Amino acid sequence: MTKVESLDQQVDCSIERVDPVHVRIRVIVPASAVDAAVQQAFARIARSARVPGFRPGRVPKPILEKQFWPVVRAEVEKELVSESFEKALQGCDLRLTGDFHLEQVSLNLGEPLSYSAIVEVWPEIERVQFEGLEVEVPRAVVTEDRVEAVLLELQERHTKLVPILDRDTVQVGDVVELSMEQGAGPGARERNRRELVWLKESVAESPFAPLIGKRVGERVEIELPQESASPGTDSSPKVWRARIDKVFAREVPPLDQDFARTVSSTAETVEDLRAQIRQELEVRAERQRAALVRSRLRKALVDANPGLVVPPSLLRLERDQLARSYVMSLGLAEARAEEFVRRNPALAERLEDEAYVRTASEILLATLAQQQAITVSDAEVDEFLDRSVQEVGEEAARIRARYAEGEARERLRRELVLQRALELVQRSANVRDVSEDAQIAEPSRNG
Repeated sequence: MTKVESLDQQVDCSIERVDPVHVRIRVIVPASAVDAAVQQAFARIARSARVPGFRPGRVPKPILEKQFWPVVRAEVEKELVSESFEKALQGCDLRLTGDFHLEQVSLNLGEPLSYSAIVEVWPEIERVQFEGLEVEVPRAVVTEDRVEAVLLELQERHTKLVPILDRDTVQVGDVVELSMEQGAGPGARERNRRELVWLKESVAESPFAPLIGKRVGERVEIELPQESASPGTDSSPKVWRARIDKVFAREVPPLDQDFARTVSSTAETVEDLRAQIRQELEVRAERQRAALVRSRLRKALVDANPGLVVPPSLLRLERDQLARSYVMSLGLAEARAEEFVRRNPALAERLEDEAYVRTASEILLATLAQQQAITVSDAEVDEFLDRSVQEVGEEAARIRARYAEGEARERLRRELVLQRALELVQRSANVRDVSEDAQIAEPSRNG
């Protein structure tokens, strides 16, 4: 491949706004630079070119130019465009967000190389409207029912399974160990798994109800719904053959002083444990509320700046990431995200809306940070890292090394700048608490 030496001459360029997120950059490379690049390319080719009737390095220039001009022209054109475009961008106050599309490129000897390119860029925002936003969030309330629910969860976590030896018939309340098989018929795919099933009092509504009254060693056919069936696929229940291997009784620990001391290193009594649980729940509720405030402020910020056009490439990246995260939360393969969303129009619309809010709010916050001269120094990045790794232990050194320099550190700095811009928005916002018993929803990852 022909290599053009560094482009040192002046490159002329002009910028024309095509739409809010695209500009046309017109570039002109002087004819002298074009001729020099072409001559350099021919000089290199002449040293090794093989043409019948001539020794390498002895091919006359007119023959060389006639035979190799198409190759030289294409490669010099490619190299000059690449280098001149980069040089032109250095003098432009543009923030690129995607690839560029070349228009009207033509190289001829003795003439300037002129071309234009359509480039996707960050939108221009004259002023971000952020003052006085209004959002409503539920109060961070921890009820007695929630405390008791956590106590029950702790009891369940410490419940033991004791083998039943004085009977072999399955009863309501038992925990049954099963060997599950599916697909033994001709051409079917074998699937096997082991499962523990607790036959609660509501077992009559469970697909495992046929186990009641059966004995250890017996086989029972059970219909189970398919896991994570995609829209448009067969979601009908599948029949499994279950063999009863063992039967257990549940031994639930009593809610007493011994239990409190077992599950907590600081609680001496059940009341101490309740107080500790309440405190932890209150801290968690406040964090959830704070995250929800940030999430709703982002949405309010977007609503306060209507008509913002988001660069298509950024919107597409965010939407695809949301789709991958969603399908993986269902236990599906990441590669199935596009197909899954395509078959679910309602989901596709919701992801598109969420992707727009996330991308638009980040653009607005970054622009606000620039307009308000919000910055984060190296010392402040280090201070943030110090706070973050205080309780990490052995991972602290690895985290510090990761953010010591380079792109990871700059990405963290940008995140901290966005965080400060959002704090500015929140300080001027009117955040109203609503009903105390309202449940706080999980915030988005942008929260």
